[in-house]
Amino acid sequence: MNTIDDLRSNLQLINNVNNNVPYLWECFDNIVRLKNRSFTDPDIGDTINNVSQRFFEIINLVPLMATFIDIPQIVRGQRNSKEEPMFSTQTRISYNTSRLDLIEFGRFNQKGEPMFYGSLPTNSKKVDYVLSCALECCKEISAEVRDYKYQDITVGGWLVKEKFPVVNLCFDDDHLNENPSLQESVHYYL
Repeated sequence: MNTIDDLRSNLQLINNVNNNVPYLWECFDNIVRLKNRSFTDPDIGDTINNVSQRFFEIINLVPLMATFIDIPQIVRGQRNSKEEPMFSTQTRISYNTSRLDLIEFGRFNQKGEPMFYGSLPTNSKKVDYVLSCALECCKEISAEVRDYKYQDITVGGWLVKEKFPVVNLCFDDDHLNENPSLQESVHYYL
């Protein structure tokens, strides 16, 4: 599906979502029950896998909003590894297909599956989207207990020459108000 009209005309998909509403609520409830878990919990790996599996089940039933956005640039952060303390090539912080062994499990990718997470510019002077991008790529920095004292992060910027498709993971008004192009796409989608 490439357009809203494609989605509207896909009655099988709509019926499938409608028929699975109780199951979707069960998945959401399962995720919400686990939201206050700590990175220091001994079974945190199981918790992360459980939440990820519920998200995959939801996404399997409900189409994600993919849209083309019109932005001047996008930034991407990547935490550096012990084996490669400083990244010196664009491919290491881009859509990495050459070193699948270095790609870790993420919110929307399996281990070894390439994915490009990026931060979009905002209108707000209060929100530093480059800092958000850097912190997003290494959530463990905010954990109470961690195995390291510091973490190097490489941030790269790309100038956008033509519109490209993105999957939007943000639907709350506070964030959407900071990016009018994305907000317009979301309102059209909904």
